[in-house]
Amino acid sequence: MTFIWSSRWSLVKMLYLWTRYSPLLDTILGLLMHFTFLSPEECKLNNSLNSFLLAAGVYSSELVLVWRTFALWHENKRVKYGLLALWLSLFPMGICSLVVFVKSTIYVPQPFTNRSGCNLVDANFILIGDFIGLAVFEIVVVVLTVIKGIHHMRAYTYASTSRLSGGHLLRTLYRDGVVFFVCLTLLSVGNVLAPTLGPRSNALLLPTLLRTAHSALCCRVILHIRSAAAEDENCLSSDPEYPSRITITISTVRYTYMCQL
Repeated sequence: MTFIWSSRWSLVKMLYLWTRYSPLLDTILGLLMHFTFLSPEECKLNNSLNSFLLAAGVYSSELVLVWRTFALWHENKRVKYGLLALWLSLFPMGICSLVVFVKSTIYVPQPFTNRSGCNLVDANFILIGDFIGLAVFEIVVVVLTVIKGIHHMRAYTYASTSRLSGGHLLRTLYRDGVVFFVCLTLLSVGNVLAPTLGPRSNALLLPTLLRTAHSALCCRVILHIRSAAAEDENCLSSDPEYPSRITITISTVRYTYMCQL
């Protein structure tokens, strides 16, 4: 409430609200497909709606990672346009693959009348390429994070209190970038392996998990950044050991801290 709802409206805030609350729609549709009694036609329609909502949510969540990395690189335009170009190359291919997948799905009635859920018997799992693309995108993000982290470690020194000279905000940016990358990459790899190693009907469960994880982790990025910024501003502004001012600009949010250069 403090860091989002009370803030002024911006692109980041709208992206956060969409990323945070849109999973309710596709998660409900996904649960209906597994725990209710639907006809094959209803299953196909449900899967179509669920798939496109899921894709929209995952790709919009990736924009949060673009924003975070752009901020970490001090609004470097080459990083900005490079990540956006990579994102724009993945998004259309993802939608095209999704259309092929949705059209190829074949549902049949369950063999037992008392068994709930949709019975998927065949589909073109071309979506595997999309999950590989997402993994590549996240690898690029973490590589950029590590490069900038090494740069900061060389440029600044640690204070006796073990606080990085860039403040808690910088540590939060690096921590979230690495930890969240590991989680999302493992899920992307799981989505690649699931259709080939397990039952096809269960292969649709992992995309829902990936979607929920993208929403939760990417929203944590925004909250952690704003929380860390508030903490640095409150803690360092009154510290006489940090007399110099440094300004860090993150998207539409501008933070000014007291820190030792």
